[in-house]
Amino acid sequence: DEWRAAMRAATVPGKAVGDGLVIVAPLQPVGIALCAEVSCDIPGECYGKGTCDETTGQCVEAAKADGSSCDDGSAATANDTCSAGVCSGVVPCGLAGSCSAGDPRCNVPVCNNGKCGVEQKPDGTACNDGDTATVNDTCSGGVCTGIPSCEIVECTSAPCRTSTCNNFTGQCEVTLVADGTPCDDGDPSTVGDECVYRR
Repeated sequence: DEWRAAMRAATVPGKAVGDGLVIVAPLQPVGIALCAEVSCDIPGECYGKGTCDETTGQCVEAAKADGSSCDDGSAATANDTCSAGVCSGVVPCGLAGSCSAGDPRCNVPVCNNGKCGVEQKPDGTACNDGDTATVNDTCSGGVCTGIPSCEIVECTSAPCRTSTCNNFTGQCEVTLVADGTPCDDGDPSTVGDECVYRR
């Protein structure tokens, strides 16, 4: 009939057709929301729970800020932090034993929070400064120093002989003075005392 024909012919919503009738396009069926059955997981240590994009139905990852603490799962690392969504730590002081103490005679290498450091040995700790002209070497402020060998040696001279300390051995060495050098033999009954080598 005319009504059905008009319905079939109508292609534009609200278009007037015969007998003044106005055809209204039927409502479109409502679809299921794209995120209705989507559950976003936490993909890793450096991400929070993601959210679903209503326009795509895909999860949008939520990376934590760089520097956020995390755990990379390795017992060999420390100070684990996030960087661009990746969790990583530092191997304490690089490879084992890689720290240097500078002068090891009076310093000890240490590792603090993945960084190498140095601790000074207590002042007075015995060491060897490598200088043969010094004795009683000890640490002071992280530096090994000794006392000049002759600083603690007292050499005594005698008539016709001089005695001086050898800086390298710390021993007194005696040197004879030249013949004819005036001296005092300690005898008040003699005069003109002078040194004479007995050959």
